Amino acid sequence: MGPLGAREAIRSVARKISESNAIAVSDVGQHQMWLAQELGDALPGSHLTSGGLGAMGYALPAGLGAAIGQPDRSVWVVAGDGGFQMSLQELATGFFKKAFHCVSP
Repeated sequence: MGPLGAREAIRSVARKISESNAIAVSDVGQHQMWLAQELGDALPGSHLTSGGLGAMGYALPAGLGAAIGQPDRSVWVVAGDGGFQMSLQELATGFFKKAFHCVSP
C-alpha cells in the first residue's frame, strides 16, 4: 500500500466521526466537500460548515462553540493550514473554557 492520500485521510476521519456520534466542523477547501460526501446523512445536524461562503478560519471557532454547546459529544475540526492560521488564537479560548481535549496537526 502506498502513502495515504488526502481523500483517504478524510474518509478515515469521517468513519471515526460517524462511529463516535461526534460533531464534525469543516473549514473551506476541498476537504470540506470530501467530508460532506463521506459523512452524507449519517449524522443529521452534526456537520457544521460555512457552506459556500468561503469563510476561511470558520472551523476552529465554530468547533469551540460546538464543544461548549454540546459538552457530552466529541467535536472534530477539519481545517487546512490557512484556516487554522487565521483562527489559531482561539486555542487559548478553548483552553480557558476547557473545551478542547486534543489538537492534532
